[in-house]
Amino acid sequence: MNRVASKPQPRSKTPRIVAKLDLADDLQRELHAFFQRMHTGRWPTLRALAVRQQKDGTIVEAAEWVRERRDRFAVVEWSTRGGLLAWRYKPMRTAKAALSALSVN
Repeated sequence: MNRVASKPQPRSKTPRIVAKLDLADDLQRELHAFFQRMHTGRWPTLRALAVRQQKDGTIVEAAEWVRERRDRFAVVEWSTRGGLLAWRYKPMRTAKAALSALSVN
């Protein structure tokens, strides 16, 4: 019951880099802006659980839909292949399922 409180560890001011985009390229700059819009702001749509980039440049993310009650978790793919900005998602039942699907890809 009575234990010494540990000091909270300070969070890093700089986020860890999980994907590299060429912001000189118009499509990749649009992808960056769209990704930020979906994850930040007053009412973000998605909360990233884990993100990684594949060799072909596609960004794969295990995510949680912030204001959904059913199908809250998903694996989302973001890409600029073929000269188009595209994203698609696969709904998952749990965060664990989304994270394990991300590690398989």
